[in-house]
Parts: sequence; C-alpha cells; structure tokens
Amino acid sequence: MQNRKILSLLMTFIMLLLTFVPSYEAKAFNTTDKNGNISLSATGDIKINLLVAAIDPTLKSIDNKNYSNGKKTIKASEYLGFSLDDSLKFWIDNFEEISHNTVDFNVVDTVVINEFPKYCSMNSLDNKSFQKIFKKDSFGNGDWWSGIQDPEYKPYDTAWDLDYDYYIDKLNLVKRKNNKEFDMVIMFGIDPLSPCETCMVGSSPSWVNGLCFERDCDNFVIVTPTFSRKDGSIENVGHLAEHMLGYTYGMIDYEPRHTIDGSNYMALNDWQKFSLCELLGTSNSKVYGYGMVHYSPNSENDYDWINYTNEVKYYKDWKNGKNAQIFTPDVYQNDPFYSKYGDPTVNHHRWWFYNMPYEDGRDKDGYYNNWWRYIFNPNYVTGIEADTSYPSGEIKLNVGDSTAVKFKVEDQAYKSFTSDTKVSSAAVEIKDKSILSLSGGKINALKAGKTIVTVKLDGFSVEYTVFVGDKAQQTANVSAFVTRMYNVTLNRDPDPDGLDYWTNNLLEGKLTGAETAKHFILADEFINKNLTYNEFLDVMYAAFFDRPKDDQGYYYWLDQLYNGASKEYVVACFVDSEEFTGICESYGIVRGNLDKTTGTPTSSQGIVPLKVDSKNVDDGQLSGYVEKLYTTILGRASEPAGCDYWKKAIKEGNEMDAAKAASQFFQSKEYKDKNKSDEEFLRDVYAMFFGREPDPEGYNYWLENLKKEKVSRVWLIEAGFGKSDEFRGILQSFGFTILN
Repeated sequence: MQNRKILSLLMTFIMLLLTFVPSYEAKAFNTTDKNGNISLSATGDIKINLLVAAIDPTLKSIDNKNYSNGKKTIKASEYLGFSLDDSLKFWIDNFEEISHNTVDFNVVDTVVINEFPKYCSMNSLDNKSFQKIFKKDSFGNGDWWSGIQDPEYKPYDTAWDLDYDYYIDKLNLVKRKNNKEFDMVIMFGIDPLSPCETCMVGSSPSWVNGLCFERDCDNFVIVTPTFSRKDGSIENVGHLAEHMLGYTYGMIDYEPRHTIDGSNYMALNDWQKFSLCELLGTSNSKVYGYGMVHYSPNSENDYDWINYTNEVKYYKDWKNGKNAQIFTPDVYQNDPFYSKYGDPTVNHHRWWFYNMPYEDGRDKDGYYNNWWRYIFNPNYVTGIEADTSYPSGEIKLNVGDSTAVKFKVEDQAYKSFTSDTKVSSAAVEIKDKSILSLSGGKINALKAGKTIVTVKLDGFSVEYTVFVGDKAQQTANVSAFVTRMYNVTLNRDPDPDGLDYWTNNLLEGKLTGAETAKHFILADEFINKNLTYNEFLDVMYAAFFDRPKDDQGYYYWLDQLYNGASKEYVVACFVDSEEFTGICESYGIVRGNLDKTTGTPTSSQGIVPLKVDSKNVDDGQLSGYVEKLYTTILGRASEPAGCDYWKKAIKEGNEMDAAKAASQFFQSKEYKDKNKSDEEFLRDVYAMFFGREPDPEGYNYWLENLKKEKVSRVWLIEAGFGKSDEFRGILQSFGFTILN
C-alpha cells in the first residue's frame, strides 16, 4: 500500500530514522505529561497546495455575428458572464475567511481545458448544442435551477456523468500527486449537474458524496464547482467536511435527525454534537447543535435554510451543551459579516463553516481542535502504517546495547512543528521486559530474543519488532547463510575474502538477504554456467525454498521465463515468499525486498494472438479444421456443441486464434494423459498444423530446442508453428485476412 505521510514519528535507535502515519482511531493519549517531556504545538497556517483546472471550451459564432467581446469566438465562461479568476477568488477568499484564516491556499498550477465537457454515457456536447442548452438568461444569471428545467436541457441531463477517468489521465494527476506537486484539485466547469460535488482519488479512496477512483498514489480530493453556482462551490466542500469529520469521529445517521435529550447529549462525540439538529417536522422542544449543510437547526425538510416559522433552541456552546439560543435564519442572514453575498444559501453555508472549531492543539482525546486539518487532507483518516529504514518495522540490537530514544514530530501536510525531547517511560511500552528494559529514556538490550516495542506520542502509536541477538552467535548464523548461498548457487565453498565481505555487509545492515541472494544469482560466475531454464529453476527452489521443485509451480515459472520474464524478475518473486522469509529469520537476518517491475513477462499469456478478419471465411473449411483438432490431437470425432464453440471462438478472434485453439487441445487433460514423448508430440504438431510428416531439418531443430528446454510446448505451438508462413497460408486459404 502506498505510504500516506501526514504526521511523521521519527524514532532513532542508534542513528536509525523511523517515520509513521497516524490513525484517526488512535486517541486518549495525553500530549504533555506532568514533567513536560512531550511538548507539541500545532500553531501555524494550514498550507494547501491547489491544482486548479477549468473546463472552458472556446465557442464559435453560429450566426456569424460577433459576441459581446466583439469577436466571433469567445470562451464559454465569458459567454455566460463569468471568469475563472473571479470564481477562484470567490472560492479561496471564502474558505480562508470562514476558516478564521487558518487555511492558506497556494495555487501551484492552473490548467484551462479548451474542450467541451467529456461524459461517460453520452456524446460530448459540441459548439451548437452547447450554446443551445446553456442559455445566458438562466445559467448566465446564476439561475442554474431554472436552466436545468428547460425542456431543451432535459435531453442532455448529465447528472454525475462527467468522465473523471479521462480528466485524471489528461491532467496527469497521479504522477503529479506522487511528485508531491499538490494537495487537492479544484476543477471548475459549466454544467452544474455533470460533476460529482467532490470525489476522492488514491490508493484507498473513501466516499465523500462523490465517486471513488482507485489509483496508485496518496489519496486526494477533486472538488468540482461550476461557474454558475456560488452556493454550490461552498456546498461541495460542506459535503466533503461532513464525510471527512464523520470518518474521523465516527459516522451518525444523517436522516432522520436523532432525538437527543439532555441526559445523553454529552455522551456524543464532538462531531455528533455539532451536526445534530431538530428532528424534522416535530416541536421545538429539543436543543441541538449547528446542523449540516442541507439542514439548518430548524429545517423541516431538505434545503430548508430560510424557515422563519419553526423557531428552535440550539446550543451556542455545543461542546458542553450550554448557552441555548433561539435559532431563526436571522442568526446568519441579518449579520452583515455573513450576509455580504446576499444569497441565503451562501450565508447559511458560511455561518455553518465559521462556527466549526479552529483553535490550535488537540483535545483530551487526541483530536485536532482545528477541524480544517481534517477537511482538506484525506490522508488524516487512514490506518496506521510504518515506513522505516528497516523492512517491516524491524530493529536489530545486540545484548548489552543501550540506546537513547529520540522523537521528532513533523506535520508534513502543513506547517512543521517539532518536539525533540527525551521521552518518558510512559510513552514506550515493551511487551517482554526480560529482553528489553527502559530506564532514563534509554532502551537496554538484556538478552537474546524478539519482542514488540510500542511507541506512543500525541495520541498516535506505532509498533516495532526488536530483535536482540548475541553478537558471536549472530556472526556465526550470518556466515552460515552466506556459505549456504555459495554452496547452492555456485557449487563451491566460499573463499575467505568473499565470506568476510558478505557476512560483514549483512551484519552491518548494508545489505539484506534479498540483495545478497540477487548478487549470487546474477553474478558472472553463475551466469557463465549457461544453465537451462529447468536447471536454473532447480537452483532457485533450492536457494529460496530449500526444497525440490513442485510440478505446478515449476511449470508456471517455466512458462513465465519462456514468455519473456527476466531472471531478475523471477528472483524478486522468489524473494517475496514465506519460505525465503523463514530461511532469513532462521539465520537472524533481515529479508528485504527487490523491485518486481524489471523484466516482467510481456503479457499473462506471453504470445499475442493473430488478428484476423473472418467475414470471407469458408464455413466448411473452418469446420474441417476444427474436426481435425479432435481427430489429429485427441484421436476421436468431435461432439456438435464442442465443434460449434471452437468455430465461433476462432472466427470471432478476440482472445483466440486457430493456433491458440490447437494449443488448448494439446494442453488438455485428454491429450496429456496419452503421455507422449517429445518426438511423438512434435509429429502430432506437424500433422495438425501442416498436414504432413515433418521435414528432417525442421524436426531436428524443434526437437533439440524442446530437449534443451529452450522452448516450451506452448510456445512452440502458438509462436513457432502458429506464426509460421506455411500456417498463415493455410488460414488464408480458408478465407481469413490476417491483420498482424
């Protein structure tokens, strides 16, 4: 899983730097003990790097008249009376203001997409249809609601149909996120219905009132407001906030509203207290918090922000259930600060956001007091994970070692804050205290063994496996591992210099078991043995699994090698096994990992089928070919259903061609049960593909390659005979047109 680094915990055991990612489930840890050994401050702006995009096509005059700009072309935004600069300024200014200026947006790039919106289930709009449905007297005046009721718009109702996959690729968002170029994306558009309000992209995306797109990168949010909806540009983030805070504190049922009285109100978490409002349609006897984006405290139904008849009480001091106030829309509509935009929807949303917590530090349960830290960064709601300089969070010590515990805390998503102090014993828990002890802020290795150390800081925790070994015994064990690699791979005992080199590098942590094994397998001495694939796999099974090869695994890896897999790729896969992990652990060394992306097979099948046009195929000749598959390979007549299946598969030619069909017959249990030798198999192949006895030169060539395992039977059939000029000619005589 891709590391999501939001809050780093760096722990040094003899100059080892370790980091971790916090879990929103971890809480109830006091950030400062009575002696002041742990000290944190979360002051400073929340820095959010914005990548801005706008779907803003260029329109061309339909009637050859000039637009309002005096030209026959105009940007769609300008045509409707909007501008990207103004819309972006409105969005940024609002959220910086209602976050009490604790959020600071930095635009790292702006991309204008000069195309009409691309949808998933309908053709994209063109110049004419766009100007027909997006009318200036509705959409251009911000009256998008009446615009989407227009009968001419209805056929183009594109609710949630924007092709996000297309835009994620077009904007190269995954690569740019992995390069840490931005924190979130805001993408403006014209159509108020086609985009999700917000969606999440990443390795573990969550529902934020919009679609989820799994990609190989840290999670990030795409907010998609439209030029014509100022209220929507704030409401989109409102739904994002509801979900992010819900994931952080624990979700509640949003509809219907909960009926909570004073006796159990204080048992709720802070998000539940803040978001509760009057049970719809009931009396005004209940007292609640600030409601949600679609519901103000006195709402009787969805979107009911201006209900003057239903007066209810709400807690101004909602955290403590105190300071009850009478709620009407006057609360936010009559205050000049909140009503500056003259839109009751915008006013409500701003009022709602403005009353969210925004103070520094954390509460007693470990939550940030400033909720804006959670809203714009989805990586705050991820499971705990360790990214260390040792694989799997492993640390190695020797008996007698004594090392200080040192912490550094850095808020990587936003402004940094650090604590570089000696940690009290309360912050470190040791599972087996007969192996390790903790005193004076130091870990002491008492005896050989393995135990778990749990480090807690600021409400978060991470576990490390600590191995304590006897140095003399450890040296002997590592030396034995190296000697074994010499014996198994090079068939000789190690020379003294080589033994010392590999042993010392493993002991000092400069090499892992995986890296050492790779050096032996790819060494010139090993390569110069010129082993066949079969012999190579014998060594691999012995070196990495300490056992003979099994048929199923052996044939799988043999096919991988024949289909283009490099030996480096095979080594990387063998390293990543429970058996090799056990071997490394038995010698007391760290296994490690290798890159699996180098020299991978070309495809899952290795061989690309022939692409054919079968519209002129003689059905009788194709039937004869399929019948020949049965009689020549299986030695029996076909059954009607089977014959029809293979004719259709070959004729359609999607993943099957005539050679691949033959390969399936040769690989069938019915044929394999005949236990034919390579000589007999090869004669059957000649008979099937060419309808003749083998010529001596070709027969001897293929037989030698089979015997020396330079080709597999599958490769010989599908690539050797199946791609030959002679067989292509036979297919063409059937009426096939070969396209590749």
